[in-house]
Amino acid sequence: MNRDILACPVCKSSDLSFSATVVRCGDCGRSYPIERHDGADIINFIPDFAARFQNPVQKLWRYLLATSVAEEQNLFDNLHSFDAYDLQHKECYDFSRGRVLDIGGGSGVLRRCVGEGCEYVDVEPDISAYERRSFLGKFDSRLGAPFTFFCGVGEYLPFRSRSFDSAVLDGMIEHVFDLNYVFSEAFRILKKGGILYISADFHAPAVRFGRVSVFRKVMNYFRRKSLVATIKRVASRIFFGIRRRMNPWKNILDFSQSQVENGHIYDDLRTWDIEEIAGQFGFRLEKSQEIGLATVIKLIKP
Repeated sequence: MNRDILACPVCKSSDLSFSATVVRCGDCGRSYPIERHDGADIINFIPDFAARFQNPVQKLWRYLLATSVAEEQNLFDNLHSFDAYDLQHKECYDFSRGRVLDIGGGSGVLRRCVGEGCEYVDVEPDISAYERRSFLGKFDSRLGAPFTFFCGVGEYLPFRSRSFDSAVLDGMIEHVFDLNYVFSEAFRILKKGGILYISADFHAPAVRFGRVSVFRKVMNYFRRKSLVATIKRVASRIFFGIRRRMNPWKNILDFSQSQVENGHIYDDLRTWDIEEIAGQFGFRLEKSQEIGLATVIKLIKP
């Protein structure tokens, strides 16, 4: 474990003390538990703002796992879909040097794009994701090897400022609770000249390159569902959006399929949405490249 890059995800202090079971911040007094997973000590750096409630981020991910099909089959399918554009991703990503942070990296599948001279770090809200590397190792020995893994979220990264040469959000930007927090944190942890890659399926071309009215979205949902389901969907999205904007993510304690469909909290993101908000935090757009259904956006910290 590389402790030199760690900091409290809330107050950003590097004054951390380590014991066998917990990490404590000397400035704000918060503590973060250490759990044993597949032979490794994993620090749970997700801030617990409301201790008497179940942590909202982990509650979301447990819900998504519980409502999905067999976990290992999902991993197997994802691995094969990754094979389909593995070489193209390697052309888009420059992970040949320095330290790279995979934000929301799951079981670390993206390690296949990382060169031998690069240090890979994965931060992921599902703390059990590290254990699943053993399954992936059956298909690719590189993915079965131990790697640096922390339980955390993009809104509250547990790292010191200017600790990474590059960072990547691969297929997870639409899953975050607050885009402003994520871009602010990504800018903070990157060194000068650092690169932020964002890869996602920004929905259909009609959505990506032109605005779709709320009325059309509702009508499309109504054609696929019933009137009652449509009313529930609209009401839940309004209520969920109000709660998220009033107090970003930390007071969102209940999740249901009608509120978070497949974990997509931000619906209908477009490439220019990402470019606009990234620019507000100081990033400069280098290029945007399509790979099949996905788009890879390369941003530079000046």
